[in-house]
Amino acid sequence: MWTYPELNKQFLPYLAHKMREQEDQATSFVLHDLSTRLGQVILKHIDKIQSYTGSKQDEHKTHLINGLSDETLARMVGSVRQVVNKQLQHWKSQGILNKKRNQIMINDLDAIYKASEMTLLKFPNNYLW
Repeated sequence: MWTYPELNKQFLPYLAHKMREQEDQATSFVLHDLSTRLGQVILKHIDKIQSYTGSKQDEHKTHLINGLSDETLARMVGSVRQVVNKQLQHWKSQGILNKKRNQIMINDLDAIYKASEMTLLKFPNNYLW
């Protein structure tokens, strides 16, 4: 590190950034349930549909996520494909989204926002931090 100070200036901020990402991910795994984590991942990767042809006032209601399979989503939220698929099917049955092969169309963005709120898992009242 002392021999190559330029490497030090570039490497240490990168390393610190990666450590913060790992800490945030570990905290999320411990404190948030699957629907919260999945909602957050979906919101991070949402793209408006470029070819939307409906009315201007409804344009914000339809969003699309392309190219993320259930397996990929499962890895991103720290779960397995079957559990993520079950949650997506639950949201589909509620009309929140439509799901086709590697494509998720969000119908109710507010419900995804609500699911992705930073809700902590319930701990017993006598649990001390």
